[in-house]
Amino acid sequence: MQTTPVIQQYLNIKASHQDSLLFFRMGDFYELFFSDAEIASDALNIILTKRGQHKGKDIPMCGVPFHSAEGYIKTLLDQNIKVAICEQLETPKEAKKRGYKEIVKRDVVRIITPGTKLEESFLVQKENNILMALFFFDNVWTSCWIDISTGLFKSAITDEQGLLSLIDQISPNETISYKNKKELSILRSNSLLEITWLESKKSFSRNISIDYLSSFFDPDRLQKLNTSLLGSISLIVEYLQKNKNLFLEHYDIPEQVELSNIMTIDPSTRKNLEINTSLDGEKNLSLLGVVDKTCTLLGSRLLKRRLNGPSTKQDQILKWQSKTAEFYDNHQVTEGVRDLLNKFPDTERSLSRLIRLGPNPRDLLSLKTGMRLFFMLKEKITLFEHNSIGLGKLLEDNLKNMLKELNLALEEEPPLTMKEGGFIKQNFSDELHKMKLIERKANSDLLELQTKYSKKTGIKSLKLKYNNVLGYFFETPISYKNKLLEYNEFFHRQTTANTIRIKSVALDHIEKSALCARNSALELEKKILGELHQKVLEISKDIISLSRKIASLDVCSTLGYIAKINNWCCPLVDNSKDFIVKGGRHSVVEKTLFKKSLNAFVPNDCSLSANEHLWLITGPNMAGKSTFLRQNAHIIILAQIGSYVPANEAKIGIANKLFSRIGASDNISKGQSTFMVEMLETSNIIKNADERSFIILDEIGRGTSTFDGLAIAWAIIERVLRNNKSRTLFATHYHELTEIEKNNSKVKNVSCEIKEWNDEIIYSYKVIKGKSKGSLGIKVAELAGFPNDVIVEANALLGKLQNKGANQNNAVLKKEDFQMERLFRVKDEIDNIDLDNITPLEALNILHRLKSYN
Repeated sequence: MQTTPVIQQYLNIKASHQDSLLFFRMGDFYELFFSDAEIASDALNIILTKRGQHKGKDIPMCGVPFHSAEGYIKTLLDQNIKVAICEQLETPKEAKKRGYKEIVKRDVVRIITPGTKLEESFLVQKENNILMALFFFDNVWTSCWIDISTGLFKSAITDEQGLLSLIDQISPNETISYKNKKELSILRSNSLLEITWLESKKSFSRNISIDYLSSFFDPDRLQKLNTSLLGSISLIVEYLQKNKNLFLEHYDIPEQVELSNIMTIDPSTRKNLEINTSLDGEKNLSLLGVVDKTCTLLGSRLLKRRLNGPSTKQDQILKWQSKTAEFYDNHQVTEGVRDLLNKFPDTERSLSRLIRLGPNPRDLLSLKTGMRLFFMLKEKITLFEHNSIGLGKLLEDNLKNMLKELNLALEEEPPLTMKEGGFIKQNFSDELHKMKLIERKANSDLLELQTKYSKKTGIKSLKLKYNNVLGYFFETPISYKNKLLEYNEFFHRQTTANTIRIKSVALDHIEKSALCARNSALELEKKILGELHQKVLEISKDIISLSRKIASLDVCSTLGYIAKINNWCCPLVDNSKDFIVKGGRHSVVEKTLFKKSLNAFVPNDCSLSANEHLWLITGPNMAGKSTFLRQNAHIIILAQIGSYVPANEAKIGIANKLFSRIGASDNISKGQSTFMVEMLETSNIIKNADERSFIILDEIGRGTSTFDGLAIAWAIIERVLRNNKSRTLFATHYHELTEIEKNNSKVKNVSCEIKEWNDEIIYSYKVIKGKSKGSLGIKVAELAGFPNDVIVEANALLGKLQNKGANQNNAVLKKEDFQMERLFRVKDEIDNIDLDNITPLEALNILHRLKSYN
């Protein structure tokens, strides 16, 4: 059977888009054929059918409605499946003008990938949607990343060691790279990275890249860039161009980020510290969940970027801190600013949709609202010294002129779609006003005609209706058919099961007038909208600047607001090696305790410096060691984004790198045990930390035998003291390590205080000087409900190990050892009985407990 022209057209277009599912527009549906249909049917859980044959075989086919396609496309994107949108470029009527057998012209207008999403329903509102390009040349790694939905566009140079930290910090939705040997070997080694691999170019040179990029960016600025950096920028531009997402006339050359100005946080540290989500995946129980009380989506995205890349530049930190302080000190102004910000729309994404998807009244209205609120906010903070959001007279004049025109032109509540019109104010154009009057007059005439015919025929149920096939018509129950057709001016158009539909010459005449006026008005509205759209695009860079100012204002006002309501303090931030915190608290735990109406969080001090830079923390489980470690790491992060911190007083010497090894986890996909993961992460720390770094380590060495673990932990401490010289908090159950303090003045022993009362452990959660009395592990096991015989045997074994030394021969327990331990416990129980006050029931309970020791 011969291939039909439409299927041949499909095959021709599909040949150029083998890595995407081709959404082939057929009237009101997107249809998919062959293997695309099979993939889509499975991924979307929709019916797979067939249409025609190709080379003697049935053609698999499935489809989705055009009007609801976004939901299906989102599902595919969530599964990292690319979608090529193939639209009809002309109407069937236009095709027939070229020849009776001609088919509608079609072509791909856009390829949607996980990193090039624009539609609101595709995006996570409070997060950037990042496309990242990685490039290696001349022993240098470079990266360029872009969020085409907001205008974010940056680049950076890094080394191999910092590459994964950079990727984790940016958290791209899609990562692209060439299939070169170095890229393949390094990037494939990380199982968590999903890479879109592109065929490597046959030739790459500095001059070729500059020639290519000069049509998009200033050639003089390109000449100043590193060659490898030019490669990563070229890679991302080529990818956007290939996917028909290239609109770089609205962008400047990507901002180059100096990574030494950003705190390095490796992926395991980011996860362990629960910066973005808790270990259970909850945002509300993370550091971001505590501080993200932003009012705008723009501000929320900026705050997350700052929290994941704190500054290491004192002047930048102090600048942010000054902005935060103004809002902290002026609570009334802060409330007023936040009220306005709560109404501020997502101007970044509205502008991006206008740039890439064309005119849209709702996005123009969003920009109008944003411009209006911008000037109100500017007026609100006039007296502030550090938080000015002024853009300069020229830019602000451009915005004011555009705001005035949008105010005059746009309806305040435009319809959801453009097909019905009604988004441009009638009085904006004399011509539009005239057309609307004609349309209203025709609509009035239609209603009068209905009344006239109803009276003339005596049929009160005669209704005026409209559809796209018949236009306007009168409808009445079919029982009136003969009566209606007695009148010569009516002619029959359609009969349904229960009704008859008629028209008349008069109706046709009025309909023609109404539809002509309506269509003319709609075309004029679209023309006006297009002109407004073009004017907005001409000042797109001004709107991007406005959006950035508002995002920054939102972040600073939010940090000032949460500092005030949570009683945080302004830290002294300098380039010293001090970390001095008085009354420090864990913001997430404190918030959780407050919500559950539990006891108030117990604050603790911490004091590290060049002279005493390692605290060795001992204490039993559940006493608060891990909380103490995390809270101090959080305080550093908050301080270096210009925030106040949860403490009574703080002095923070800027940390260039933050390292954490907390918790136990294995990596099954790599065949790595819990202990191997621990050793790999710790190895990374001691290889890369320096004297400006901050390290928190928890229970290092616990994944192996006692003496191996102790030896490893001891050696790590000695290495940190000798080589790294980093400020370090080291929590451990190896009490032998506390002996290090005797021989090294840079070490200080502290412990989490506990008290024993009535056979119970009382946790004070207070960090005090000195070493812990013991781990009390067996006591914790007893509180957890371990059977008495297990507790008895554990205590006996512990005593033997402590008294005789821990070698294999004398650690073997005899039956007499267990008996003796049981007798001691029985004696303790009897000694504690108050014979004068005990009740018979209590005596029976004690007797029952004593029997359980056997």
